[in-house]
Amino acid sequence: MEYSKSKLAELISTRISHDLAGGIGSLGNMLDCLESGENLEAEDKNILDNVAQSLSARQKFLRIVFGVETKSLSNDDLREICEKYLATVGSRAYKINLDLKNIVSDLAKYICLCVMIAAEIVIKNADIEIDVNKKNIAININSDSDLSATKIKAYQQILNGEILEDGLASQLVPLIYLREVLGANVPIKLNVPDEKNVSFIIG
Repeated sequence: MEYSKSKLAELISTRISHDLAGGIGSLGNMLDCLESGENLEAEDKNILDNVAQSLSARQKFLRIVFGVETKSLSNDDLREICEKYLATVGSRAYKINLDLKNIVSDLAKYICLCVMIAAEIVIKNADIEIDVNKKNIAININSDSDLSATKIKAYQQILNGEILEDGLASQLVPLIYLREVLGANVPIKLNVPDEKNVSFIIG
């Protein structure tokens, strides 16, 4: 069973709104403080700067993922956009390392979708490798702690053609959208050797 185009649009809109909401809320709170006459301390300015950078990183990344391609990117640009997005994911106490192999900027949408799909199941520190070759795209996630079993199970349901409840589907819409843009004839295989390692083979 497939998601209708209107449902897919709803899920994507919800995901984008969720990814930008926290930063927009923080900026709004800062502006409220300024309007009430409060002075911003150095620490507040640092927070404001970090929030602005995070919002900018997410907006640029999400534009590639869900938007219409309007300009070309270099491979270095694509790598930087992906790395800056990952720096906004999860807690600053944890690190997601990204290794992009053989990437070509013409596949920017697909590569960014792969980055989102991988990052969604990471809970703590992890290494994500995305390898583009002539036969397929391979996503490998290795973590020093357990990955999200709930989301991995939901990924398998998506690949089996099952419809998720809206809340979970909006979180995992990158995989739903990737299947849509690739088409039904392109296989996606999920391998879960253990709780700390997951791989996807696309193509």
